[in-house]
Amino acid sequence: MFKPSKSYHRKGVSNLQSAGMGVAGFIWETADKAVGGLIHLASNDYSGMSRMLGIMPHRGFIEGMRFIAHCLIVIAVDAILKGILIFLFIGYGIPYLIYGHF
Repeated sequence: MFKPSKSYHRKGVSNLQSAGMGVAGFIWETADKAVGGLIHLASNDYSGMSRMLGIMPHRGFIEGMRFIAHCLIVIAVDAILKGILIFLFIGYGIPYLIYGHF
């Protein structure tokens, strides 16, 4: 029966270990580049919002609260209308299409 020598066995194990370390290093470098790119995109102002904030007139506390309340009311009305439309589409539109009452 063939029995490999210990030096052969050690060489095979070290090859596997070095290959694993190479793959781990590649994964680490790739993840580092991806995360670095995402942080760069998130931290830079590509929309021009900082420039627009400089141009906008400054508001007082009351005007700011009115603007926020206006936005909340618009968002609430929008959500209610979307809910009604979805109910109508699902409740009436799908059965209309299924039963073929054209």
